[in-house]
Amino acid sequence: MWVSELAKGIKDSVNYKRAFELLMVRQEVHKPIMLSSWLTGGVFLGSLVCYWYLLDPVFQAFPKFHQAFYTLYYVLWVFPVYFVSFVLNSFCYSDIAYSVFTLLHGQTRSPDLSFSRKIAYEVHRGLIMGVYLLGLSVLSLFPYTEPITLFLLSLLYSFYCFEYRWVLEGKTVNKGISVLERNVPYYFGFGLPFTLMTCFFPGFIGNGVWALLFPVFIVTSLDSDPPQASQFPRVPLFKFAHKLCSKIEILLLGK
Repeated sequence: MWVSELAKGIKDSVNYKRAFELLMVRQEVHKPIMLSSWLTGGVFLGSLVCYWYLLDPVFQAFPKFHQAFYTLYYVLWVFPVYFVSFVLNSFCYSDIAYSVFTLLHGQTRSPDLSFSRKIAYEVHRGLIMGVYLLGLSVLSLFPYTEPITLFLLSLLYSFYCFEYRWVLEGKTVNKGISVLERNVPYYFGFGLPFTLMTCFFPGFIGNGVWALLFPVFIVTSLDSDPPQASQFPRVPLFKFAHKLCSKIEILLLGK
């Protein structure tokens, strides 16, 4: 059962042909796809390639200026480009997810939230993901933890992909986490190909490749057939993160 669910998750994840067909059918996603690809592949990754293959070899001939130029290039260009592309990509991803979801599943069931509720949701989600990522970073410092890190990172990437679907289905972030924790084999299998495609690239290049591939995996998650009921004991992957975030929110909000 565990192996079959793992295999099903991988199969749903790599259904790229179907994903591209869906993207071609929906005319309204062509613009956000092109914008996201241009921002990530053209501007951001292009800036990194330009530095490492054109500018860096030149400035290596001038050791006194090499480090200064490297710092200025990243601070004044790469970091701002990364931030702008991250923000704009988030809007592109939402547009793509909404369009494909309505094509496959009809009307969305996400509730209309006030501005303050939306902010509270994003803060809550951000805290949970931040604590989870911090734990992953600490774990990666220890030797021989690569398989565990790969497992946890695959589940995190799977969560990112399915989060758009869960929101459009009207599920809260806690409900989405519960679904994932009760069907770990499937969601591990779904996130594994995405993780393997991105985790071996260094630094910002890995981030750029991740952003470039993410829309495809959003679409495969929307078109997938995940388990509807819990088939395994719940694995409390986010338990520590959730408890710590609850305490942080109590300290910040006083309730």
